[in-house]
Amino acid sequence: MSEQPESAGRVPIRSAADFFTALRSPDMTVRLSILRAISHAPERALAFGSYQGRDVVDELVAQFSQTAGYLYWKALAGTLSAFRDPRVIPPFRKALMMRDNPEALRIVAARLSQEPPEVYRQDALNLLHQDNSPAHVSVAADLLSTTEDLATRDRVRITIMNTSGAKLAEVDVQNVPAWVDELNGRFGPEARQALDNQGDAAFAVLAPHFTALRGDSALWLLDWAVTEHPVDAVGMVAAALESEETSLVLAAIQAVEGMGALAPSFRSRLAPLVDHADRAVRLAAVVAGAPVPDVRSRFETATEPDEIAAYGHALASAEGEVATDALVPKLADERWQVRAAIVQILQELGPAVIEPVRPLVDDPRPEVRAAAIQVLMSHGEHGWLESRIA
Repeated sequence: MSEQPESAGRVPIRSAADFFTALRSPDMTVRLSILRAISHAPERALAFGSYQGRDVVDELVAQFSQTAGYLYWKALAGTLSAFRDPRVIPPFRKALMMRDNPEALRIVAARLSQEPPEVYRQDALNLLHQDNSPAHVSVAADLLSTTEDLATRDRVRITIMNTSGAKLAEVDVQNVPAWVDELNGRFGPEARQALDNQGDAAFAVLAPHFTALRGDSALWLLDWAVTEHPVDAVGMVAAALESEETSLVLAAIQAVEGMGALAPSFRSRLAPLVDHADRAVRLAAVVAGAPVPDVRSRFETATEPDEIAAYGHALASAEGEVATDALVPKLADERWQVRAAIVQILQELGPAVIEPVRPLVDDPRPEVRAAAIQVLMSHGEHGWLESRIA
């Protein structure tokens, strides 16, 4: 750190007084120039000794602890990191706890990681155990990722949250309760990603614990089962249909609809859902084939298009062509969604629908005539329509 020309933020340093004056300069370019020089030769900075009761480490620690501006703080952190001095550690430990900028936390952790683990272990564990700051948890997980003799729950969280790929505790029958807690907790998305990466072995361990999962994690495991493990999916779907979580019940009903030949075996489990407190669940259960008591009455009193469609299909399924007398009048509904749904239902019924539909070909409303024609054409009434229209 020899004498420097007084230009571009560089000043001549001939004594400890010059050095500390520059380090405290109101001109930030001067300070940054001195910090760069210190970083490159920390032992030469120490050689200036003390000035006004402080050496260079004391001065840097004081500024590091007091500065408000992040960019200058970052420069100070980089410069202090060049010193292997015990005085550096306390302010860095404090910064680890107090800073919330992820980059700042990484800078602090990088310096602390050069110390023996006992220096930062308890601080890191305290941060690992809290749920409020993902950035702190992630930094703590990285600091502890090579530490031995950790509790199972700590090892699981480190596996989930570290950024270095360390796998201290992949899921197994011993640690699965800790994984379930993480799946149900603040870091559920990260836990699910970690388990996805572990593949089918992880699914096999987690499947028996499906009913312990909540929210998005329950939906995630159910979808995994339905998509890749259909045998396991049967039991999960049955359990999900009895869940108190509406989103999970709806997902289970959707799964039933995709089960093909197995779907009818769920009818008895779907039955209670037609009177569920949630409207979406009620209609989904009806659409999935749940038996509907008083289905004709429900159809006739339904007012919304989706209700009319759902109960209409259920009525046709329960009564067959007998349901025609209730269905045909809905072809004259003013809402296109209702007409479209009834057209589809009548197209799937037998020839008994033909005579009740024919009069609607003369309806004054073109949209009603069009609906009637669609139904009749689907039942082979082309000749009758040609003669009638002609």
